[in-house]
Amino acid sequence: MMIPTLMMDRAMELTIHTAPEHTRRLVHDQAFTRSRLDAASKAEEKGTAGATEERLKITAFIQRDITRAQQAIKDTRTTSARFAKAAAILRNGTAPDTDDPLHKLCADAVRMGCDVGHLADQMQRAADKGTDAADRSADRMAKADIDLRATAALAAYLARLADTKFRPNNSTKRDRQNYLALRRAAKGASA
Repeated sequence: MMIPTLMMDRAMELTIHTAPEHTRRLVHDQAFTRSRLDAASKAEEKGTAGATEERLKITAFIQRDITRAQQAIKDTRTTSARFAKAAAILRNGTAPDTDDPLHKLCADAVRMGCDVGHLADQMQRAADKGTDAADRSADRMAKADIDLRATAALAAYLARLADTKFRPNNSTKRDRQNYLALRRAAKGASA
């Protein structure tokens, strides 16, 4: 069965696999990301050239990946709602109350007297699959929230440590304790 898609931009096509794939990668890579952050910070402490930029780049990638996964979930839900509304237009023959080209096309097909029952079923199936994919992805991100927060706390702690020239003070000690508490909680949640 062909999966209906929506072009988001020229570089990315949204399918029912987009949100689960982004979320899976994000959640799966957290331990590796923390180890890369730690290695970059140790290299930075030793004065290795480019280590600071590497740590900053990894930190930026963390936020970018979280944003990308959240956006994929949002876009999948939006597209599913569009498809569900298109299916309703095909079934009921109602005029669309939006400027959405998909909805106008469906209304035109109904007005022309086309047999649209099968198309309505396909649109509804695509909408249901999209909603299910977005829900599964959101659940996966919610379950990994503590792990994501632990990674963000490590990044904040290492940044603060670098700001103090790797000399711990009360502020860095609090950040370290926060990170360790989140890491323990993440391990407990995954056990």
